[in-house]
Amino acid sequence: MRRSMVMGGLVVSAALAVSTVGVATSASPVGSRSNPVKATTSTSTGFAPRTVKVTPGARVYFTNVDKARHNAVEDRVTGSPRFRSGAPTTGNFSVKAPRAVGRYSYICAVHAFMRSTLVVRK
Repeated sequence: MRRSMVMGGLVVSAALAVSTVGVATSASPVGSRSNPVKATTSTSTGFAPRTVKVTPGARVYFTNVDKARHNAVEDRVTGSPRFRSGAPTTGNFSVKAPRAVGRYSYICAVHAFMRSTLVVRK
């Protein structure tokens, strides 16, 4: 009986250790400087992830994976884009999210198949 109690305690201790480690090593939010959105001309990937959730006015960072020319610009039918990263570049780039809460579609101006959504929420 005593042996099973010791083993049970070890299992609980191991579970606590794993959950503590998981908290300490959790990833940064997608789109942050340390966890940027990936941009590649791969037709299966394009922008990864396809949806990025940020707070109003946040800076969203992109890593150019394949070094082709990319950018990120809001895909609007009318009016000027509310955000754009600038001219297409072979380097990394970023955009500033709008301050208004909402869903914003964006594309790469060079590769129209590269589409994603920026979700701005408080």
